[in-house]
Amino acid sequence: MTDRTPIPPAEFADAVDRLDRDALAEFVGRLEVATSDDATVDVEPPIVTVREGDSERRVVVTPDEIDAEDVGADVADADAVVVGPTGPTGGIAAEVQTPDDLRRRLLYALPPDTAESVAAEWLGVP
Repeated sequence: MTDRTPIPPAEFADAVDRLDRDALAEFVGRLEVATSDDATVDVEPPIVTVREGDSERRVVVTPDEIDAEDVGADVADADAVVVGPTGPTGGIAAEVQTPDDLRRRLLYALPPDTAESVAAEWLGVP
């Protein structure tokens, strides 16, 4: 066992909410890199493109509301959409990833030392 205590969900959601769209896209890209052995990740906010072998996944980051002029068309073509604590979750055909989903990925898909480092670097929390 370890003496590490996972970041509480509300504290994690608050930390994600403090990130602007570009920083949240970079954080999502960092999680993608950390949880894949051989993926190539390109971050061009609001799009995070993950390539593994012949497959490609497009993740659109829209922390608040979906602005049709800004990311609306991207959302329609996305494989996943990352939303913030107050972001939309309904009416999206793609997989929706909430702050709770990102937290679970950080806590359970990464080695503890890596998770701690990513959380400190991007969210300012241990």
